[in-house]
Amino acid sequence: MLCVIVCLSVTSAVHAADAGRAKRVLMVHSFGSSAPPFTTHSTAFETTLTQEMGNSVDLDEISLDNARYSQPDMEEPFVEFLLKRLAKWQPDLVVPIGSPAGRFVVKFRDRLFPGTPVIYTGMDRRTVPPDAITKNATFVGEDFDMAGLVEDILQIAPDTTNIEVILGATLLERYWAIEFRRAFERFTNRVSFNFLNDLSFDQMLERLAKLPPRSFILLGLLLRDASGVTHNEDDALQRLHAVANAPINGLYKNQLGLGIVGGRLQQGELQGVESASIAIRVLRGEPISNFPPKVIGTVGPRYDWRELQRWNISEDRLPPGSVIVFRQPTMWEKYILYIIVGLSIIAIQAAMIGNLLLHRARRRRAEADLKESYDRTQDLAGKLITAQEVERSRIARDLHDDVNQQLAGLSIALSNAKRQSQNGGGAGVHEALSRLQERTIKLTDVVRNLSHELHPGVLQHAGLVAALRGHCAEVGKQHAIEITFSAADGLDDIPQDVALCLYRVAQEALRNIVAHAAASKARIALRSVEAGVELIITDNGQGFDLADARRLGGLGLISLDERVRLAGGSLTINTKARSGSEVRAQVPRGGNR
Repeated sequence: MLCVIVCLSVTSAVHAADAGRAKRVLMVHSFGSSAPPFTTHSTAFETTLTQEMGNSVDLDEISLDNARYSQPDMEEPFVEFLLKRLAKWQPDLVVPIGSPAGRFVVKFRDRLFPGTPVIYTGMDRRTVPPDAITKNATFVGEDFDMAGLVEDILQIAPDTTNIEVILGATLLERYWAIEFRRAFERFTNRVSFNFLNDLSFDQMLERLAKLPPRSFILLGLLLRDASGVTHNEDDALQRLHAVANAPINGLYKNQLGLGIVGGRLQQGELQGVESASIAIRVLRGEPISNFPPKVIGTVGPRYDWRELQRWNISEDRLPPGSVIVFRQPTMWEKYILYIIVGLSIIAIQAAMIGNLLLHRARRRRAEADLKESYDRTQDLAGKLITAQEVERSRIARDLHDDVNQQLAGLSIALSNAKRQSQNGGGAGVHEALSRLQERTIKLTDVVRNLSHELHPGVLQHAGLVAALRGHCAEVGKQHAIEITFSAADGLDDIPQDVALCLYRVAQEALRNIVAHAAASKARIALRSVEAGVELIITDNGQGFDLADARRLGGLGLISLDERVRLAGGSLTINTKARSGSEVRAQVPRGGNR
């Protein structure tokens, strides 16, 4: 009874210790931890595992290094070494990577890892015995379609007649040389295959630099050449690419970018990730029997744009759905940001320059308008002074020749009437006084007309309509012209500045008709329009050349233009020779406020 209790206590203590320690994983490498393409598998496995489990996993690695030591008599000493090592460090999971490591674990599992779960990865399904996977183990690997490698080459280079197959000299590579030859037999009536596994790497380089036309190179596996030199396959691929005079294809996705053209490529990295995902779940307690064997297929067809360009392979030959990587951007794509920025700067500068030019043109136009206005003002000022003097002269002449003469005549008549009165001439005095009365009335009319011309008082007292009607009647009577006047209703409340402007326009227009038109009829109409008030003066006279009149700069036209402009309105004159004239003046009711 005591013995049972002691045994149970020891067992419990062992389980408690196991529960507290990190999970142990042993990675068994076929060719070392840095041997492409197997490095891709192992790196992805280790990275995924440690990222997920961190310090809760204790990862150890051993390498068979079969590239250098491939003799069966080396296996037994290695097994003895592992037995001593495993006596102190027993793994919770074993992960062989690559076919040699897989075969080694299958062969010696019962001696080394009898109860430990195993994940076989980084190898072809054909290299692991089926019964090995059923014994507390699973498989995550690949299934090479070797015939598909040739089909990929003939898809993009259908004229190919010669394929150089690169393989090394290890036991694994010799195994694949046999498998490749068997798979390629169906193409021998179309393509000749040359296997280079009996050459040193230097001999391979020399041969591949001088291949005949319509050749292609297929890199299978190169770990150790026939001369016994071990190689890093990625480095070897780049050296081959540097000298080869024919395109190269490989087996793995990670080789894309190192010199191969591309095609259906094995996903070594994905195999490592999938293996690590299963390992994590097993280490956390799931039985490995939950995970059936899994073959990771090839990635969809992928091609290196640079190699397609180098070997003049048309993209039209690629399988549907192909992905092209490493495509060099066009000059536009490469510098699009700089081009857009540059064009934006140019556009902004052009806009600024255009704006400056526009402002300069506007300034010059304003300066020209200002100069023209200044010149017109100067000219108008001179003409106004001249007109003022002419008007003064006319008024002085009217006063001298008419008013003054009549006043002198009145004075003489009054003297005569006085003498007659003193001499007692009764009837003669009465007649003289009657003549004096008539002459006084005429003088009154002359003074009144002169006053009206200077400032129409009726405009202030009776409004524009009455003032225009009276002025038309007076001008018609004086000059024997038939002048008709019409006015719309509602024009009696026009502001004084607007009324004065329109009255002066009518006054000047009638003066021009009387002086220059040789007209027998004239018509003046006053009406309301949307823009304000419109005055229309027409005649049946001989008309005139408007352009010539403006060029000569007559004061009448200038005064009309300026009056209407100052009132905020517009003036239109329509005339031509022997067809009469029409003057239209439109002024806002409120004037220029």
